[in-house]
Amino acid sequence: MMDCETIRPKLMALLDGELGDDPRRACESHLERCAVCAQTLAEFQAIRDAPPAPSETFDVWEAVQAQIEPEMLTQALLAEMRLMREEMRSLSAEVSELRLALKQAPPSPARSTALDLPYVRKSTRSPFHLV
Repeated sequence: MMDCETIRPKLMALLDGELGDDPRRACESHLERCAVCAQTLAEFQAIRDAPPAPSETFDVWEAVQAQIEPEMLTQALLAEMRLMREEMRSLSAEVSELRLALKQAPPSPARSTALDLPYVRKSTRSPFHLV
C-alpha cells in the first residue's frame, strides 16, 4: 500500500503512462482513497491540457523589432544617399573641369573622336579582357 510521499513523485509518470502494471494499480488504488493526491493529479492534468500561454516577451520583442528595423533601414538608406550625393558632386565637378578643358582646347580637325582627347581616361585593358 502506497502513502502520499511515495505516490506524489510518481504522479507525472502515471500521467505519462510510464508506470508498469503493479505500480500503476497501486497508485490508482491510493488515488481512490486520497482526495489530496487525486486533486494533485487533477491539477497536473489540467496544467498539461492547458493551451500554451502567449509569450509576452516574444510579442513585445516583435513590436520593438518592428520599430527598430525600419529605423535602421532608414538610417542605412540615408547614409547611402549621402555617399551617392558626394559622388554626384565629385562627378559634377569633374564634368565641369572637362567642359572647361574642352572649351580651352584648340579645335583640331585631326581629332575627330572623344577617345583621342587628352582629358578622357583611357583604359589599359581591352574591353574584351577576361578577369
